[in-house]
Amino acid sequence: MLYESGLQEVPETLLDYPGITEALRGETGTTYLDIEGGEHVIVYSPISTTNWALVIDEPWREITSPLLRYSESGSLILLPIVIFALIAIWFGTLKIIQPLRAFQTQAGMFTQGDFKAFNEPVGGIEEIQTLQTTFIGMAEEVEKAQQVLTRYLNVVTKGQEEERKRLARELHDDTLQSLIALNQRIMIARRVADNSDLQGSLTEIETMLGKTMQELRRLTRALRPIYLEDLGLVSALESLGLEMSESIGIPILFKLEGIERRLPDNIEIALYRITQEAISNISKHAGASKAKIAISYNDTNLLLQIEDDGEGFDPPKNLGELASIGHYGLLGIHERADLINADYQIQSESGHGTTITIQVPFQS
Repeated sequence: MLYESGLQEVPETLLDYPGITEALRGETGTTYLDIEGGEHVIVYSPISTTNWALVIDEPWREITSPLLRYSESGSLILLPIVIFALIAIWFGTLKIIQPLRAFQTQAGMFTQGDFKAFNEPVGGIEEIQTLQTTFIGMAEEVEKAQQVLTRYLNVVTKGQEEERKRLARELHDDTLQSLIALNQRIMIARRVADNSDLQGSLTEIETMLGKTMQELRRLTRALRPIYLEDLGLVSALESLGLEMSESIGIPILFKLEGIERRLPDNIEIALYRITQEAISNISKHAGASKAKIAISYNDTNLLLQIEDDGEGFDPPKNLGELASIGHYGLLGIHERADLINADYQIQSESGHGTTITIQVPFQS
């Protein structure tokens, strides 16, 4: 025996030591030995060139304890890393992701016209709060600009209606009266004419003049709806439906529910123009076989619906995008509804017609 260390006693006869006999026989292997101090691992192998044997005897505890120490220390090192990662994820979710999602929702509401959408705090880190404050200021400026634009459109719309009234009055009082007088003179001339050819020419002129006066009366009513001023919105819309039905060549049903209630002039004229524009759109774009005007009154509001069974379309989520897809008439309806603080909705689907709904709350 050249070297030994450890606590195990070496027997007097080396051949009695576990593994030596096997190694001298040329065998290699591992064996376990239970002694008083615990289990030992014995590894043996021959050294063939010298006819020696190599035997290593180690306690099992000494072999495994370094691995355990490394495992324990590794856990202690990884635990703070895992805790820090969880804290970072929690912080990111609570202070960044959730506030940004709330901010995104507010931005969507803002694009729909809710200028107060950014006023609800979303929290989060300082940069997000600063961004929200900036957007609140921007929304206030946009709202002010919108108010200025609304007042401007109100003035322009009022001016248009006044100009239409003036033109209608001049056409009715001057031009139409002159044509009536001219028609009477032609009738007298035709009666006294003794030439059949002259009578035929005068009759033709009289017919053309009658058509011109009829068209002029229609134009005058379009410029200044007399029924609206004298009889109210219901009669004006019913008359408009009959007139437009003859003009565009499709039946237009009129339906009334409730008891009519007179509204301020600007609201009634706006509703009349909205209906007029809606039916004009039906005749130009819908390809409909029929249309309907429905108006209903209840204790709190007026509901006006214009619908058709035409081709329909896919309206944008934001009604402000109507101009970008070429629906300028619908955009004009939307602007008129805004001017009278009415709720405006378009329901349409390709192949299933279109319904325009205007809801006007009664002012106390």
